[in-house]
Amino acid sequence: MLSDRQQFEPRLERADLEVPDIGFRFGIGAYVAAVLTAAVTTAAVLAGVTGTTVLALAPGTVTVGVIVGGVLAGRYRGLAERLGRRRWPSVPCSLPALPFVGLAFAPFVTDVGANVAGVAIVGAIGIVLAGLLVAAMATNRYVDAVTSDEPVVAWTWAKAGVLRRELVIGVGFLLVGLGSLYAGDLTFAVLWGAYGLFWLLAGYSSSLFDADSVSTPTLAVHEAGLVVDRGLTKRLLPWAAIAGVELTADELVIERDWRSLRCRRDAIDDSESVAATLEALRMER
Repeated sequence: MLSDRQQFEPRLERADLEVPDIGFRFGIGAYVAAVLTAAVTTAAVLAGVTGTTVLALAPGTVTVGVIVGGVLAGRYRGLAERLGRRRWPSVPCSLPALPFVGLAFAPFVTDVGANVAGVAIVGAIGIVLAGLLVAAMATNRYVDAVTSDEPVVAWTWAKAGVLRRELVIGVGFLLVGLGSLYAGDLTFAVLWGAYGLFWLLAGYSSSLFDADSVSTPTLAVHEAGLVVDRGLTKRLLPWAAIAGVELTADELVIERDWRSLRCRRDAIDDSESVAATLEALRMER
């Protein structure tokens, strides 16, 4: 059963489904290596294996994981495109991290040692990071597959407003870190605090980019929908997901059900033409 979002997204034709390229196969290999290494090292620590032996196991499991994952990924045509079509591809990719997250809390309710929790935390972080990498690569390949046509119009996305998502997320993680510190859990306080600082730095650095910066995201209008290209990641907004287009004195607003895209009008060469094109294509669909 398809979700509402998948029902109005462009369909993947057989010609769009390609054998995974070497980059995506390597990404899958890194993901399998992260899961395998986390499982082997955590099991070894639980079994009482010495730290030196555990470290010696890691290179072998990483090598095996990269090779096996890359070979298996190359056998499934359209793997990247099918995964990238999901609404939240990072969610299924991150699911293997859940057992390790559970082990991280085990010392609070069982007699499992803190060293097990430490290894589990590192393993969970590795799996999540590898999963995010695979999800981003898959989404990019899906967007490329359904938007092979030349864009009708494209422009630099200079965001309107100063309150950025990265800043809100960063402050949230810092508060969680402070809560962990207050509870006496220094390990989680450092982890959440570092993650919060990462998001704050990301938000600050993005605010430094002006409309002419090569790092500024771009928006491109295709037959399949509107592509948000952030450089390393891409995202497709099908026309049915766009509720309306509004041109104000300062902004071009692309309205969606939950969060609108707001572009500074002065950063668009011909904002009226762009708005008219967007509205016309939206109404056609």
